[in-house]
Amino acid sequence: MTTTATTGAVWAVRGRRRVRVTPCRAAGSGTSIAVTVSVGESGESGGAAPAADAHFSSRDTGATGEHAHAAIGAHAGVDDHFAVDADACTDERWLVCADVLHGGRPWPAGSAVAWARELLLRYPGCRLAGLPLIGGGWVVAERLGGCRLHPKVFRRSPRTHPERARAAWEYSLMASCLHGLVVTGHSLDELLPLTVLAFARHGAPPAR
Repeated sequence: MTTTATTGAVWAVRGRRRVRVTPCRAAGSGTSIAVTVSVGESGESGGAAPAADAHFSSRDTGATGEHAHAAIGAHAGVDDHFAVDADACTDERWLVCADVLHGGRPWPAGSAVAWARELLLRYPGCRLAGLPLIGGGWVVAERLGGCRLHPKVFRRSPRTHPERARAAWEYSLMASCLHGLVVTGHSLDELLPLTVLAFARHGAPPAR
């Protein structure tokens, strides 16, 4: 189920994220990789239900057979990080401590590349900067892997609503998905494109 978010969700501007990466065998060549991103309410240590979650899938076709199974199996894991919307947040305290900096609106490709690189230069604690592009795709700047344009990242599943524009909170979850893949040892070039299987913002009405 895909749901719409009300504006002003605090966690969509900044917050802790948990990303779970679960590789598994797939039919035919390659392996399937599932990524789940969860965002907790403030005070989540008290057992509060997640405020939002997202599910993505991808298929790595770079290797086959037992070698592929062993390599992908080694990349399962959980990534906990702090993400900040650099479009919406103006407080340097949060920007400085972010592991992930992302945009909350689509950018022109040229401007996005320049800004993603600038974010990594300005905030040395940031591991990954991701900005959505007008027309689809992302620019992703990794501290250890340079800056690249990924025009096909995050295709919609037929089960989602392709006619609906994405909300800022969805871009935030996508950026966390990318960080989780990088931290658990995956190559974005091998994994892309990713498919959005489901988005949910708990407490919001279903999208039509």
